[in-house]
Amino acid sequence: MPLLVILTLILSSTNMLLVELDGYHHNLQIEVDYAIGADFRIEVDNGTIELAESFKHIRGIVETMPVIEFPAKVGENQFFLEGVKPEQYSRIGHFREDSFTTNTSDGILETLESIPNGIVLSEYHGALWNKSVGDTISITYFRPEIAYTNFVIVGFVESAPGFGMASTEDLGFGSVASGFGFQIGRGGFALANFDFLQNYSSTSPINRFFGSFIVGTNLEVLSSIFDANFGADIYAPGYTNPREISRSVDLYLSGFESVVSISVVLLGLMGVFAILTLLSAAVRERSKEYALLRAVGAKNNQVVSLVFQEFAAVVVAAMAVSLVIGAALGMTLGALAFGISPMWSTLLHPPYLPLHSLLILSALELVVLSIACLIPARHALSETPSEALRNL
Repeated sequence: MPLLVILTLILSSTNMLLVELDGYHHNLQIEVDYAIGADFRIEVDNGTIELAESFKHIRGIVETMPVIEFPAKVGENQFFLEGVKPEQYSRIGHFREDSFTTNTSDGILETLESIPNGIVLSEYHGALWNKSVGDTISITYFRPEIAYTNFVIVGFVESAPGFGMASTEDLGFGSVASGFGFQIGRGGFALANFDFLQNYSSTSPINRFFGSFIVGTNLEVLSSIFDANFGADIYAPGYTNPREISRSVDLYLSGFESVVSISVVLLGLMGVFAILTLLSAAVRERSKEYALLRAVGAKNNQVVSLVFQEFAAVVVAAMAVSLVIGAALGMTLGALAFGISPMWSTLLHPPYLPLHSLLILSALELVVLSIACLIPARHALSETPSEALRNL
């Protein structure tokens, strides 16, 4: 029983740390994907809409969508007007169910497409200005001269792929890495029609493109092409390392992973030491019993097998209980770790259980602990049957 309790605690702690670390990485990758916003995004200094046509001729790219951006305000509240092509954005953007609050992403973008002067506001600004869907709002924006335009509100957005939180008021306190540098500042953003803003603007300040590509496209080659021909940077989920675009996340991850790795190694050594110590003591106490079994005809391998199975049953029971406890604690601590990381969570993340990694770790634990059980089991042969019978 003492061994069962000790092994359960040690294995539960090991599994908990694995689930916590894998869960953090899983949620981190979701956030990176949402921050980038599409299969890839291109950042340029002085882009034009014609570039979108040039991008189409690059092998592997399916389509690209330019984004036009203007600083705007209503009263003293400042934000950015982000001009998108709604139909394209609906296809290209990596939307989530909780992106928009008044309708689905497809529904709102379809409505925005049908209303040239439509606009999608943040929930915060809608409440601040006491506006609802269907209301008209007068917005001042700079193109670079000052313009005053009436927009029709078609929906409200909490966050959008590629742009981040619609209102910076909703960002977490002290979030030094929100959106990995892609979060729109200046109070947030509102989505409007690209063509409408471009037609009413004397300049087209395009510095961002979203796009989709064919699965299997070589992103290294694609990045080289963009850099050499357009002087542009490309970002893509799975290709862009969050450590490279956020120093604070890099430091946090390095420390977090180091602590987890050291803890797993120490816990593993504790488990092996517990087996060797407690089981060796148990074998020594029952050595005469094992010698008597050999005296009445039991073979050496039968005695070792009997002792090993008895000890292995304790290990298997401890592993079964530890999987449940470790998974529950790991998912809880993973959410807490993500909450205190230097990055504000843009999305809601359900509990994540890394079954594949957990099974690999369990198999490794089973092998190591089984070998540890075999060593004291072989010590059951240390006392000879004749010596045991003489001392009866």
